[in-house]
Amino acid sequence: MNRQKRVWLLAAAMVIVVLLAACSGNDNSSGGNETSGTGNTETNASGGGDNAGNTGNTDEEPAEDEPDATETDGNGDGDTTGKLEPDHPVGERPASESFELELEGMKEEKSAELAQGDGYSLYVFDIFAFDAEANKLMMDFNNDYHVEIVRMPADYNTDQLKQDAQQWLSEAGDPSELDAADVHPAIGDVQWAMRASSGELSREVLFKEIGGIGYQFNVNIPVGEANDGFATHAYTMLNTIENETN
Repeated sequence: MNRQKRVWLLAAAMVIVVLLAACSGNDNSSGGNETSGTGNTETNASGGGDNAGNTGNTDEEPAEDEPDATETDGNGDGDTTGKLEPDHPVGERPASESFELELEGMKEEKSAELAQGDGYSLYVFDIFAFDAEANKLMMDFNNDYHVEIVRMPADYNTDQLKQDAQQWLSEAGDPSELDAADVHPAIGDVQWAMRASSGELSREVLFKEIGGIGYQFNVNIPVGEANDGFATHAYTMLNTIENETN
């Protein structure tokens, strides 16, 4: 009987050991799974972060380099390579030119030489002299036949100019404004013109814009045989004026 109890007790102990071993195995397996799960969670979280970071990179193409604002095709204000050179200053006119004049009803071609004034140039016929310092054209044989050339500043006042012109003209007679038809055709278009005359003297003041610059011409014409020849030569020369740059 005692022997039989021992057998049962031994069997029961073995069952307990087996059960304990089984439980221990399950615990280890569960712990391993938990560890693996934790590892996977961390890995997935990390991977999710990477994927989130990659989402923006995947959807957007890398931006191309913007061109430098100073790089131009040569006409801009940046890189001056190939940039156009500024205009050459006026002053490379031919040394002489020929002009057609109508004198006493006959057309005649005459040569004139280039002369430099104060900020301008013009062609001068051989029967005239040009005083560059005084900006005055004069006939050689009689300097009383002359034209004073006045180059105006940008802020000139037309009303004041006309008032001063009338005062100068009044020394020759009563001044009056001229219509376009009354202006000598050799000078071309003018902005305005005035004249006064008497039995001995005729004067004219003409205002003309040349290249955006105002010029006033004070013309003094004594009454005499040279009247027609002087006016035609003088107005033709005045019509050749061009502005000069320094």
